[in-house]
Amino acid sequence: MSVLKLPGLLDLVRITRGSRLETEKAFRAYYASKPPFNYNTARSVTRGFYSGDLSLAQGLHACHQRGSPIGRPFNAQVVEAIFPVTTERNVLCFDVPGQLFSVRADMHFWVRPLCGFSENRIPYLLFLQPRKLFDLTHVQLGMLASIIKLSLIRDDFSGANIELLDVSCRDGELKRSCDIYRLEDLPILAEEELHAEFEKFANAYDRLIEGGLGDRDTTRPDENPENQMPLIW
Repeated sequence: MSVLKLPGLLDLVRITRGSRLETEKAFRAYYASKPPFNYNTARSVTRGFYSGDLSLAQGLHACHQRGSPIGRPFNAQVVEAIFPVTTERNVLCFDVPGQLFSVRADMHFWVRPLCGFSENRIPYLLFLQPRKLFDLTHVQLGMLASIIKLSLIRDDFSGANIELLDVSCRDGELKRSCDIYRLEDLPILAEEELHAEFEKFANAYDRLIEGGLGDRDTTRPDENPENQMPLIW
């Protein structure tokens, strides 16, 4: 049977649009083109900023030395935007295991924060949105927050919050800025609403398979967490 590797959390949410046809079109565009770089350096530097282990100069140096040459200035832009919101935080960061989330019985993907940290006796799970264009709808934001809450805000982290760093360009601006979202800033979808969004995504996926776009890999999620941040400019 033909299969396609599922996108990571942020792109799964971005792909899921208002209708099945719109979702299928976005799905095709996702598989058709990926820029030749990723934001792995910015991800690792962000954790170093939070813990106080890295200065801005050290973070920028890492961006200019690591990864694809094409992607280095984009990673540096993200790091420059993030640094001001992390100044003097100096929190203790710790690893948080990722969790598998099921769209349906045969379709799963990983939900992985960059790390966890504790501030003012409140545990947080840290996420980074490094794309230059984000612009999610109310429903897409609700889908993102609902998936994170269902998969991670439970058990040992039942009292935790999230800190989502959105490093996109605001409307009409060319330079990135860093906005922080926490659970109280985001909508949470009702169970039937979330199910309807997953149904659109799964139906669009099935249509692509039927159209012969399969055989790219497997619907089992990639075990490498760095590959869960697909390559978006």
